[in-house]
Amino acid sequence: MALATHRQLDLAVEQLQIALDLFLDGTSHVSSLTLAGAAEEILGKEADLSGKGNLLREELEMANHLQKIWPGGETKWKDFIREKNASRNSAKHLNDQKTLAADLEEAACWMLVRALANRRLLELPELSREREFDDWFYENVVGV
Repeated sequence: MALATHRQLDLAVEQLQIALDLFLDGTSHVSSLTLAGAAEEILGKEADLSGKGNLLREELEMANHLQKIWPGGETKWKDFIREKNASRNSAKHLNDQKTLAADLEEAACWMLVRALANRRLLELPELSREREFDDWFYENVVGV
């Protein structure tokens, strides 16, 4: 084995492609979730650093805007991100209960949505099964 330097964006895209494959093939939703989560984090941070924002920041801004209209208090980034990543983090880290209560297909689906949105923000090349996932999403989630 040899030490090599790898671009983190390239690694994130590779993880995202494998996450898509695992999800669409129905092989492992938990592996899809954790791989998509790793990709989403890197792609989201890069999108932020590039001044393009990211899907989670936009979602939080929208939620906080709505909370000004409908009282409920502003959500802090740390709390928001903890909630959004709860299933991914529980799949990666041992907790006191040593269990994870989640719909892993749903959690993987939404993590893929986030990661793919950040890939699009960064204008990175489309992945080989991305349109297949979009079709699956529209059929199974949107209901079209």
